[in-house]
Amino acid sequence: TRGDGPAREAAYEVDLRRTRADEAEAGVPAAIDHAVIAEQPHIAIIHGMGTGVLRDTVRSLLSADKRVASFDVAPRQQGGVGVTVAVAVASSAATPSGTIHACV
Repeated sequence: TRGDGPAREAAYEVDLRRTRADEAEAGVPAAIDHAVIAEQPHIAIIHGMGTGVLRDTVRSLLSADKRVASFDVAPRQQGGVGVTVAVAVASSAATPSGTIHACV
């Protein structure tokens, strides 16, 4: 379900800091594409704390994407409210393997 906190650490990361919300509208789906292709079950989307506009845009995009099973705030040691961690639908029983970092 949306908003159920993923308890696992994200192995795939995309950094959207210093990005406008309209740029995130292309970047988030592309990041999900890359994570799915790389068979990464978790994706950490770094949006920073700022005004919350980028965070809200990211979460809206994740809510609308059928490939996303759930998402929530990252644990404090992984960025807390400045990072949203999403779990891919097909990965609910998978475990993360490898680390892939990408900047959009």
